[in-house]
Amino acid sequence: MTFDESFDLKEVVFINQRAEQDYRAMPPEVKESADGALTEIQNERPLSKKLFNALKGSLSGVSEIRLPYDSDTYRVYVMVFKAVVYVLDAGMKKSKSGAAIPPNQTERLIERRKRAVKGYENNKTEFERGAERRRRRHDYLVKIGKLP
Repeated sequence: MTFDESFDLKEVVFINQRAEQDYRAMPPEVKESADGALTEIQNERPLSKKLFNALKGSLSGVSEIRLPYDSDTYRVYVMVFKAVVYVLDAGMKKSKSGAAIPPNQTERLIERRKRAVKGYENNKTEFERGAERRRRRHDYLVKIGKLP
């Protein structure tokens, strides 16, 4: 994900330890796909509507990454800010009715969204300084031909 010498434009931050554990517990193939999707988001590159969807209503501001695997679908819920991508939740789709998100998960996402907004606001200056350093490093690597 994100490390000090990263050339990704945005940092990835897990909202809490549980979200990180759930993300890392996904099957290796799913986690690899999720890592790829997060890298695209970090670097401000678009993902297909089939893979990435902004949620509406009570979950406005949260986006969903959908990752099909065998007969299941895994999901990673994120919030994308100017300088950071917060991972709010991850795991296998739990809804029994189509694309609906179960009420308990919706409540958890609403609470985590609030924490992400507060966390971003409280650390905005630091996040944006880090993003600026990464952008300079990224632009330099593009200039010398090390990145496309």
